[in-house]
Amino acid sequence: MNPLNFLQLAISLWAAIGLGGIFGAYFQSRFQHQKEVKEDIHQLKRKRYGSILIQMITILDPERGLSKIKEIRNDLKEIKDCIEEVKVKCLIAFYSQVMML
Repeated sequence: MNPLNFLQLAISLWAAIGLGGIFGAYFQSRFQHQKEVKEDIHQLKRKRYGSILIQMITILDPERGLSKIKEIRNDLKEIKDCIEEVKVKCLIAFYSQVMML
């Protein structure tokens, strides 16, 4: 059998079997999974930064903020707890940026 004819026959058989569909389904599944992971990471960052913002607002307006923050975090009972928490988060953010350099 001629090698060119064999190659054409093999390509025709692959198309008939549906390997293109299998590869397409695999890559579509992989891309969907990556999209879901990125979305989960985004939601986690959004919650974390939202928490930091609530703590900063609590520092500025303790009367309003403490009641709301106690619903989210039971361990933050006083304004000094919020101040220490924000300081720690600032240090973590600073050192994580320094470590990336």
